[in-house]
Amino acid sequence: GNKGSKKSFTPIGKNYFGNNKVELISAGMDHSLALTSSKQVYYWGLTTGEDNQGVVRARVENVPKLADWPQLHNISPERIFAGLNYSVISGKAKLVAVPETNFNGEYG
Repeated sequence: GNKGSKKSFTPIGKNYFGNNKVELISAGMDHSLALTSSKQVYYWGLTTGEDNQGVVRARVENVPKLADWPQLHNISPERIFAGLNYSVISGKAKLVAVPETNFNGEYG
C-alpha cells in the first residue's frame, strides 16, 4: 500500500436515518434493509416495479429510503431479512413478506 495514506469511511447514519440508531442490517442478493431504534425500516439497492403503463422497470436506490409500505403500518418491526427477491419483516404478532416488486411503488 501507500505509506502515509489511510482508509477512511464516512458514517451515513445522521445523513439517512436521522438521529435513530441502526439496530439491524440485512443484505440480500441485490438489496439491503436496515431497522432503526424507532422501529422504522429503510431499504436500498435494486428495486423493481410497474410504471403507470404496466411496464416493469428496475432502478438502483443508492440512498436508503424509508419503507412506508402498507404492509408495515400495523406492526412494530423487530426483525428483518433481505432475501433473493423478497424481504421478511417480523413484529411481535405479525410476519410480513414483501416481494421485491413492491419496493418502490409507481414510476413517473
